[in-house]
Amino acid sequence: MSENKQQRVAKRLRWSGRILSLVVAAFSLIAYLVSGVAEFLTEGWEVVSADIQGLILALLTAAALAGSILSWWH
Repeated sequence: MSENKQQRVAKRLRWSGRILSLVVAAFSLIAYLVSGVAEFLTEGWEVVSADIQGLILALLTAAALAGSILSWWH
């Protein structure tokens, strides 16, 4: 494969990765927002449950979002 073709393939892969990561980050943000609103509507102002699965998912989403932001800078 020629170097020019390799560069075009790499460019397409970078752009598809950037777009896909933004879609995933947006979906996760919307899912967390809807989950929080649903919990607030059912339980009111009581203490919001902070389970370990939610914290792990939040950390993974934050890492994915940070990677997405860094990919736009490079």
